[in-house]
Amino acid sequence: MLKSKITGGREAKEKNMAKLVSIVLPTFNGEKFIKESIESVINQTYKNWELIIVNDCSKDNTLKIITDYSKIDSRIKIISNEKNLKLPASLNKGFSIANGEYYTWTSDDNIYKLNALEEMVKYLEGNPNIDLASFSFDYINENGDFEYTLKDRLPFRFPEQLAWQCNIGACFIYRREIAQKTGSYNIEMFCAEDYEYWCRIALIGNIAYSDKNLYKYRNNSQSLTAQKYETIYKKTQEIKLKYSLSIMNKYNMSTFSKLKRICKEYNNDKNEKWLDIAKSINPLFAEILKYTVKIISVIYSKVKTKDRNIYTIFGIKIKVKRKGKLKDIIKNYIKYKKEAKINKEKPLCFTPPRLRK
Repeated sequence: MLKSKITGGREAKEKNMAKLVSIVLPTFNGEKFIKESIESVINQTYKNWELIIVNDCSKDNTLKIITDYSKIDSRIKIISNEKNLKLPASLNKGFSIANGEYYTWTSDDNIYKLNALEEMVKYLEGNPNIDLASFSFDYINENGDFEYTLKDRLPFRFPEQLAWQCNIGACFIYRREIAQKTGSYNIEMFCAEDYEYWCRIALIGNIAYSDKNLYKYRNNSQSLTAQKYETIYKKTQEIKLKYSLSIMNKYNMSTFSKLKRICKEYNNDKNEKWLDIAKSINPLFAEILKYTVKIISVIYSKVKTKDRNIYTIFGIKIKVKRKGKLKDIIKNYIKYKKEAKINKEKPLCFTPPRLRK
């Protein structure tokens, strides 16, 4: 009987291991970190994978590095774009030749932990109703040192959250079937193509989140996220305007919760399209919202930049690094106002000491 159980368990594991995982790795001038990224795939405890590297016209030593790896391991395939296509088009080219039952993609500066693929496959195998699974990960600096985790930034994650922020993160796996239903990555959404894709999946499939930490995301000053902040913000706003109401409806959010969310977005963005969405839910609320925000903006407003928030309180501008909370900002501003020099011609730039680097 014991032997039978052991045999059955081994057969189940071998069956799971038979599922091919297709990993697409788009790269552009990735010579600095791409070896670590590739080796993190090669060293996986789960061995049934294919790595499709899409070289997007790199001008450095990237092509030679990836070619050398492809000669060593036949599971590594290379596509070289004839012209620079950017990330979404490169992802589409990679997945167009994918043979796996499960899909994922990674970046040339990020790292899988040893058991990442094994745990991700196990999760989908154990939850056949789930189409896309997202996992936690570490944020590391350019030297590879730990900084914080995704759970530190987002303690709670749930599918309807996609109506107002991209919460899938950098470690995920999804089924081939849902990819076929969803279609290609939108090349018009460069810099936010992942968020737009997850929103489409959210509307037709089931998404789940796990706190298992399986990946290392590098905060890299040369990454797209670091260099294209304004573009990312603009595209993110477009995506939210397009999909937020549909996602909130699918996940049966209450009318109050929808209007509360729209109120926050309109207050942050001041885009009149949010009022149109509010009108479709409650016309009276939309009118009240419009004039309330105008009154509030005279007293208080907040603008996001690349690495900090700019608060305006009764005409005084305060620049604070992103981790700060408003109550801490006000508290520290009052405490240290003697230190801050207010120049009428130039907005006050004040960073509370506890937030300084």
